[in-house]
Amino acid sequence: MMTAEILLTDSPRRQARIAVGSGDNKLTWTFDAPGISDVVWQELTCHGFSKEMDPAILKGETREARDFRDRVSTVIATLTGAVMSLERDRMVEGERRFLDYAEKIIRQEKESGQSPSRVDKYKVAVSRFRQYLQATNRDDILFRNLNTEVIEGFDKYLSKEGLQDSTRAFYNRILAAIYNRGVKQGESADNSPFANVSTQHRQAAANLRPHIKTRRNRRSTPRV
Repeated sequence: MMTAEILLTDSPRRQARIAVGSGDNKLTWTFDAPGISDVVWQELTCHGFSKEMDPAILKGETREARDFRDRVSTVIATLTGAVMSLERDRMVEGERRFLDYAEKIIRQEKESGQSPSRVDKYKVAVSRFRQYLQATNRDDILFRNLNTEVIEGFDKYLSKEGLQDSTRAFYNRILAAIYNRGVKQGESADNSPFANVSTQHRQAAANLRPHIKTRRNRRSTPRV
């Protein structure tokens, strides 16, 4: 629950200072209350703005004090909405791009002592995917936004480039491995982006005539 701080001050003039949120997402709003009477101001400063306040106290306040509290509540609601929007925007800004995460995995593969050939396979697959994303102006795509449309488009892109089924499946398989690792690490919920493409190329079984050894039936010549 988002908390609000309300501070009433008399210097240099009567003001209400309201703050909502915390840290970088903290917003404040200050408004003057020059026409408020001394009695009402004393009521407000004495009673405060605690949510646990006795309802009987609020009911016994003057109409002017209650109107002031309504004004404060409106400001709090406005600030709360603004802080929530700010938090959402900053959360998106802080999310990882898929390509950045893929580069991180390549570094980890290398640092963990994986074979150079394995690391090179990751590099080649990610490089191809980067080319596709740049060609479609989506190289800044977030991890969480990777979906079947993007991956199907990548597969079609490779097909138009003349790559065979086995090569396309190879690239898809590497990217799927990276994606699945990210899902396990909490980068995103699993959107199953590779559901409609092949990640395992299977050669069609050769239509070969089975070699069956047969034994000729030899007729035995009847003895006379």
